Amino acid sequence: MGGVGTYTYECARALALAGHETHVFTLTLPADIRAQTPAGVVVHEVSDLAQRVDDGHLPGALAAAVPAGGEGVYRLALAWLLCEAVRAEHQLRPLDIVEAPDYEALGLPLLLNPVGGPGVAGGGGIGGGLPVVTQIHLGTAIWRECNAVPTTPESRLFEALELAAITVADGLCSPTKQVVTDLRRHVPIPGDVAALPLPFQMEEDAGFQEPPAGGSIVYIGRLERIKGAELLAQALVHFSERCPEVRVKLAGPDTATAPGGSMGSMAEWMRQQWPPQIAQQVEFLGEVTQAQIKQLLADAAFCVVPSLYDSYSFVCCAALAAGRAVVVSDGIGATEVVGDAGVTFERGNAAALAQALENLWRDRPRQVALGQRAYQRARTSLSYEVTLPARLTFYQEIIAKMQRGERRPWWEKLTTFPAGYGAALIGSLVGLTGGLCGIVNQERPTPGGRLLKLLDELVQDGRVGGGGAKVYLYGAGRHTARLLAQKYLWEQRGHAVVGLIDDHPRFKESGRYGDLPVVSREVFEQRIRAGDLRDVGAVVLSTDTFQEQFWEQTTGLRELGVRVLRLYEVSGKR
Repeated sequence: MGGVGTYTYECARALALAGHETHVFTLTLPADIRAQTPAGVVVHEVSDLAQRVDDGHLPGALAAAVPAGGEGVYRLALAWLLCEAVRAEHQLRPLDIVEAPDYEALGLPLLLNPVGGPGVAGGGGIGGGLPVVTQIHLGTAIWRECNAVPTTPESRLFEALELAAITVADGLCSPTKQVVTDLRRHVPIPGDVAALPLPFQMEEDAGFQEPPAGGSIVYIGRLERIKGAELLAQALVHFSERCPEVRVKLAGPDTATAPGGSMGSMAEWMRQQWPPQIAQQVEFLGEVTQAQIKQLLADAAFCVVPSLYDSYSFVCCAALAAGRAVVVSDGIGATEVVGDAGVTFERGNAAALAQALENLWRDRPRQVALGQRAYQRARTSLSYEVTLPARLTFYQEIIAKMQRGERRPWWEKLTTFPAGYGAALIGSLVGLTGGLCGIVNQERPTPGGRLLKLLDELVQDGRVGGGGAKVYLYGAGRHTARLLAQKYLWEQRGHAVVGLIDDHPRFKESGRYGDLPVVSREVFEQRIRAGDLRDVGAVVLSTDTFQEQFWEQTTGLRELGVRVLRLYEVSGKR
């Protein structure tokens, strides 16, 4: 679960514990995530496009056409599936209110096709009906700016959809005031926004435990520019020279956001910035479990959150709950979470971050004092008892407004919508209609179009025997779901994806992703050595963000003679 998933989980759990009937609508969950469902929460799992094709509920040609409109159209299609499930549940047992994130505009179809209330024929969008509120996060515009990602028609479409969801919502809320201020610099957010800190449940309370003398400094989060990974790498050069005894632990997945626009590994870029003695002080832990995070914080002197932007921060919540101070950027949402239980530094200033780390590291009494303050803040200002009543009051106010018939039609609200988004909408419309016509546009290829080209090349190069090419996909995540939605493109030409390779523990039990088998890299290598997979034409890396990381992970496969292909070109490589 990412940020949106975590906030949904925590809010749902808080509402259920308070005795409210809480429903969560989500795409199909892996078994390990499903097992974490809080007691009292009803989870509605919705099949994605690929699964609907497998189940016979959607023609393959239609599923393949949707991504032709671009990433934004594909996400909007998933939003439609989720919103239709909400509509169906409301017809069975009326809901009082729906909350959806602005991210990917998941609630937009329900806002533009409102569910009618008493006396509102067909929904109409005028008075009554099921209210839909939008929770504001940082949005695509800020994410793109902070990660130095070039503007594209697809990114502009994401911005347009997210702003539309904000503009036509029946109510707006955000976890912090700062996130609204930040986003308003990029898009015209209308009206008032209720600042509602997100509920965070404390674990069993064993009392405040002082941070250990000489403990490590801990960073928890994606190694991404927006999260301050680049800034932290620069700061550690200065800090580690003056404090060579310190151990720094970085917990979180790598990303392809290294400076220079190469889509390179951030972790690798960070290592390249440091002399050998600093590299020995820093430990990259990769993804970790909740139990490991708890232990990391217990062993920490304090935590560092150097984000350039942050709408909220459950990392800060966890650190405060553990009684650990946080060194945090000033002027971001996480700053509001930390309050007076941490140390701030000038956002984006590596030298200021290095100085803040050194000052707190050398001041043991301050570590303890701030740790005590953090411990108390987590159990007062950030507790369920404080945050949940404000959220419920907000919901009740929105419901009351709807009952008074104060909902304006969505088309009136959109009269102020920026005209500059029209180009993105037209480009996606052209791509979508081409897909509906069965045309594969190789000038602006979708993931499925890219894979089709690779498969055709395998056949043309004589890399495979008779018939179509058979490949394994390396990775069974979000990108794979989008890719498999277009399998009609290659299956009609005789090609096939015969399985997936993924080392995530969740596949040890089920070993399936939709209708495809999933094996670990080790098992796949064993089968290659045994000669059981001679007809496999290639392994294709199924990712648009972790490609170089996946490439390194497949070194052993390439040494065994397996042809491994990147789906996306990087710096002239294939």
